Amino acid sequence: MSFLRWLFALRAARVASAACAASGMIKSLALPLAIWVVNNRPEGWLFAALAVGYAGLAVTAYLTDIRSSDALAAVLGDVIHTLRLSIVDRVRRAELRVVEQNQGTLALMTRDLEDLRAVSGLMQGYLRAAFEILGYLLYAFSVAGLGTLALIAGLGWLFWGMLNNARAQRLALSDYGAREEAVGRGLNDLWTGMPRFLLDRPAMRAVRDEVRLRRHQLDETLAAHDRAESVSAAFNMAQPLIMCGLLTLLVTGPFGLSGTAAFAFVSIIFMTRGPSFALLGMGRIVLAERALERLCALERTLATAEIGLPGAQAGLVDRLELRKVVFRFEDGFAVGPIGLTFRPGELVFVVGHNGSGKTTLMKIMSGLYPASHGKIYLNGKSVSRAALRAHFTVTFADAWLFERPYGLDATPEQIAAALAEVGLGGVVDLCDGAFEPLELSTGQQRRLALAVALLERRPIAIFDEWDAHQDPETKRWYFETLLPRLAREGRVVIAVCHDARYFAAADRVIEMKSGQVLTDSVASSSAEVHE
Repeated sequence: MSFLRWLFALRAARVASAACAASGMIKSLALPLAIWVVNNRPEGWLFAALAVGYAGLAVTAYLTDIRSSDALAAVLGDVIHTLRLSIVDRVRRAELRVVEQNQGTLALMTRDLEDLRAVSGLMQGYLRAAFEILGYLLYAFSVAGLGTLALIAGLGWLFWGMLNNARAQRLALSDYGAREEAVGRGLNDLWTGMPRFLLDRPAMRAVRDEVRLRRHQLDETLAAHDRAESVSAAFNMAQPLIMCGLLTLLVTGPFGLSGTAAFAFVSIIFMTRGPSFALLGMGRIVLAERALERLCALERTLATAEIGLPGAQAGLVDRLELRKVVFRFEDGFAVGPIGLTFRPGELVFVVGHNGSGKTTLMKIMSGLYPASHGKIYLNGKSVSRAALRAHFTVTFADAWLFERPYGLDATPEQIAAALAEVGLGGVVDLCDGAFEPLELSTGQQRRLALAVALLERRPIAIFDEWDAHQDPETKRWYFETLLPRLAREGRVVIAVCHDARYFAAADRVIEMKSGQVLTDSVASSSAEVHE
């Protein structure tokens, strides 16, 4: 979608834009009035009337500027806010897998919205400048006739060149960011993979050549930007010469302008310099076009992947069943078919090598990933994924660290007790509804996520490798005290883990390999399961 078409599709924006244009035209009326006064030197009541009229134009232009700018900014602010909320709402309803695949675009969303807001906020200035220049040119035509065409042609040619040069600068800067990031990735590969490269000379040469290539591309981008800047600087330096030459041609050339007309042209040229430079900023519309394209594409992608919101309230769980459930990734790797049953009061460990499908299984059974085949039953009934998700508390290995305990039905005292239980008492506090501080180690971040999960009190709890990055004492408390206690409270407790020393604490141990359940054994035989 074109940025300008998107902008002027809004009725309120069109009204505010018309006011901005009117402000520019009003400003352009001040120049001929001032020139007429200088040339005719009126006296008495006529001079007073003209002075009052000039002051009235100035005040009107000033007030129109303020009101139109505020109105357009408010309209655009509301629209951008609505677009942001629309994307956020679609993220809330989208398939987790789609969100995972678009994390890079989502990370750019804030920057794109800010680019859109920044460029939209400059539109009133562009409109005022354009109509101000138009008013000056109309006046020039009234005093010089065809001579104005030469002025328009000259200024138009110069402006078009300046605009294209500004666009080239911005495109070069846009490419620079991506190429600089590519160079950074290559250098990071070199640093982090140094042990392998020291053992593998062909790999070392390959990464060196890749960094050189990316650096060469970056240098080309910088050269293009520097050329555009040099052209811009040279043009700015040459502007006075160009203006003097144009004025000389108009006064002494075939047009033979009178002194009055020549004075008017001098005034017009110098009065249009400011608006012309303002219009040069229109090159930033390129950024707005790209930002709008990304945001609209993101919204379309999310709109095709809606799965609805989780159920409002979880009921009691008698059993959770997976019947021939399969999930297939885009690259062809599949988890399943899997058939498992879980009951309240059970403590189940899920083990297996990295990449065996443990985390994917957790996402399938909790309704975060859609099953390609098979069904999940709750209390013997097939339920929607939205209803299924309402029964789960999940803490994944990449723990989410939120500033606030969103949606948590707990008192400050209960939150403080949970923080103390996970070993964060005196480390993290709840201040004005927010956790402070959030600058925590990886292990502390997982403890905070666990504290929130405990307070959710849902009937099925999944902990995905929570024990990683914890000290031995905390691990022992987690496996031997916390998890058995949650099971005794009547919850279904499922923990993904690697530490075979604690397998005996579980009622069952499920081992996975290559997306399949290899064994489903009781605790007495769990010691035979190895990582």
